[in-house]
Amino acid sequence: MALPKIASGINKFFKKNRSWKIAIISGIFIIVAGGAALSAFYFKDKNTKVLSQENNNQQDIPENAEPEKANVTVSWLDEAQKVAAPFDMKKIAGILNDYNQTPESKSFTEYKTAQDLADDFTFIKIGKIMDGQYAGGDLYTITFAFPSPMASDVYKAIKTVDGNFVFLICSSAAYDAPILSKIFSFDDTLVFPDLEPPAEIAVPNSDYKLERNEFYIFGPKFFTDLKNPEKLFKYNETDYIYKADNCFVVKVKDGTIRYYTLSEEYPFVKKSNDQYARGGVLDITFIDGTKNAESYFDRDIGRCGSTFCYAYLADGLSETDLEVVATGPLGEKFYQIKGQENLAEGDKKAESLAALYKSYYPGWDEQLKKEKEKMPFSEFIKSHPILYWKGPFGDYIQFKQDKYLPMAECGKPVIYLYPEKAMDVNVRVAPTAGFTETVPEYGNGWFVRANTNGEIYNYADGKTYPYLFWEGRSTGYKMPEKGFVIEREEVRKFLQEKLAALGLNEKEAAEFIEFWAPRMEKHPYYFVSFVPQNDFDKMAPLTVFPKPDTMIRIFMDYKGLDKKISVEAPEIITPQRIGFTVVEWGGELRD
Repeated sequence: MALPKIASGINKFFKKNRSWKIAIISGIFIIVAGGAALSAFYFKDKNTKVLSQENNNQQDIPENAEPEKANVTVSWLDEAQKVAAPFDMKKIAGILNDYNQTPESKSFTEYKTAQDLADDFTFIKIGKIMDGQYAGGDLYTITFAFPSPMASDVYKAIKTVDGNFVFLICSSAAYDAPILSKIFSFDDTLVFPDLEPPAEIAVPNSDYKLERNEFYIFGPKFFTDLKNPEKLFKYNETDYIYKADNCFVVKVKDGTIRYYTLSEEYPFVKKSNDQYARGGVLDITFIDGTKNAESYFDRDIGRCGSTFCYAYLADGLSETDLEVVATGPLGEKFYQIKGQENLAEGDKKAESLAALYKSYYPGWDEQLKKEKEKMPFSEFIKSHPILYWKGPFGDYIQFKQDKYLPMAECGKPVIYLYPEKAMDVNVRVAPTAGFTETVPEYGNGWFVRANTNGEIYNYADGKTYPYLFWEGRSTGYKMPEKGFVIEREEVRKFLQEKLAALGLNEKEAAEFIEFWAPRMEKHPYYFVSFVPQNDFDKMAPLTVFPKPDTMIRIFMDYKGLDKKISVEAPEIITPQRIGFTVVEWGGELRD
């Protein structure tokens, strides 16, 4: 796939975008109807609506009025209890299946039995309401499993003493939908003052703090889901900071967890001038007197982006395998593997170095229309690609050089615009961990003239493009479990068939295959999955104005296999391309 030249300017058309949290949250609450989509959900900000279970009347508080909040006391259970469905699943299954037959429904799953519906939910009893209008009611956490194992969401609800069920919007999902009003009431006025842990927690015997991450949609959500959590210290008289799966977590009274990270205000880190850098420039001097000028990142790298967890010294290595190679402004010591310059790529001690070398993207040669050649491994390891710093808990945290981090883990997304008539279009995409490259230059968004033949005129540089191109990163993404296993020789045929089913036309599919098929020739078999569009929307929210009639977003992930395995295939529904159509494709960039 030939890439257009990078433009040098951009029209600053948009004002600063709204919070990325809101952009991602607005796509999450797709619940109950087979996990397909109840697309009528909307974000409720300051305009409160209470939906009555008995008569479905909707009472509006005046717009922009702050709803009166009520602090609620909860008698929390010592351990959250997984329980059977606390309401009539058979009745709800019937309501949902009736809704599936209406024009506004986009569901493709019918719940034939109450058990089919119940299997998609987990109900966890977490306490009893002690005061207020719901006194005596039982408090629950509810999770709903999406068709993709990529994520599930966590909600809170009360079963009142008279048997009604109330979703708590202030502490759960901030959404409303006509279908849910037929089943539940909503209340967004309750506050649990003793539920959330502190925003910051001081680390004992150090100058460092742990900061709570307000939003993390991937990874375990319940303490019981963690593997071998290790107590680090008590942050109050009763509660601990834990280390689990290389993450810092706190167990909350409702049985869920909150993720924490070390404050990024390290005394030895300066802000990078590179707007796409994940980390900052280490203010360190190497033992040969050279002052470091490179940016480093201290977080682990997951598929399609960084996580809130850390990478440490590889298994089998210890402090004795390290040597000091640099010092910071306050005497901080930085290490690397002893004799690193003499290691070969296959050496056990070079495992982390080899993994980083293997994954880094050397860039695109626009003149030759191909990837640039990687530097030799022997040259790579001499550039201090990984440094180690002894953190406040005694572990050696990896700092990876930013320029070697995978440059397009959300690999090569391109956006096509097909209006029914030529018109000006504003396009904004927001990968949750930022861009690595855009063509044309993104600035504060793309402002272009879209033509019916797909050509895109960019006002900022006066050039015409076949599509908008971006590379970016997103927070911790997990590969779907459902997919297809195909032989290497069948890759192109398979892609032609599936891309057509997913909604691409011949030109788009050909460009997709031109880019991805050559990257799928190393292994005898490949597991190929397509991330549901709802999940892609979380990873990189896309906003187009005027609003398109049809939006098709395809994100492929794959991995090589040495032998054939059995997997469950996902259901694919071919979209209809109606009216102003926007198409985007991308994927997980692998070797």
